[in-house]
Amino acid sequence: MMSGKFLVVLVVTAFIIGGKSMPAELVALMLEYQEQCIAVTGSEEGFQQMLGTFQMARTCLLSHLDEQQLQIDAMQLTYESRKPFFDKYCPKFNEQISCFDDTLEGIAKCITDDVDKFKAIIKSIAYDLLDLACQNDGQLFFDARKPGFKDCMIQLKEHGAQECKLSNSTTETLISRYDEQQCRELYDAKECLKRKIDECDAPKVFDIIQVVFNAISKANDCKQHTTFREILSNNIDGTVSEN
Repeated sequence: MMSGKFLVVLVVTAFIIGGKSMPAELVALMLEYQEQCIAVTGSEEGFQQMLGTFQMARTCLLSHLDEQQLQIDAMQLTYESRKPFFDKYCPKFNEQISCFDDTLEGIAKCITDDVDKFKAIIKSIAYDLLDLACQNDGQLFFDARKPGFKDCMIQLKEHGAQECKLSNSTTETLISRYDEQQCRELYDAKECLKRKIDECDAPKVFDIIQVVFNAISKANDCKQHTTFREILSNNIDGTVSEN
């Protein structure tokens, strides 16, 4: 599976597009991310930038929204009433992802010295996650609240992280500089995770994972490699694609 530090980025990015205060369950994850930031870069500059700019980014986001009305609408949200809510707010959130540019830059600084390219990857993930969250009138929002979804995420963390992990050489390679070998491993890890997710019958979990993998694959132009093109063309079930 992908390195732990990038999974933290996924969680933080998903949290960012929601524009909410830090949930208590993310505190331990953020502390782990801080340690990894220091381990990778030798400092916590990126981590501090991420934390220091988040509140300003959130203020920027909410300045383009009626926060009180948003809270009222969110409290009244039901499965039956979801379409007007997501039709109203999804375009607004999409327009304001740029509010988090400095925050995303801080995240990128914790991962690589190729900050601009990696920032672009994270921003692409943020847009795609928001698009996924808004599909089918916010179906993912409701699916994610089901016990099966949470159980699948736990199983994925406990078993998939070990069984579907990338090699040490790929893990040590900057995510923005993958070559043919890393692209192949990326695809294999993605397929391994899909099999694990199929076992727990929570397809939306794979949709989230696929957003991350596709962004990395596209940023590294994995399609240019002959063996990777052959893998994609020989995909039997057609469920895995690189956008």
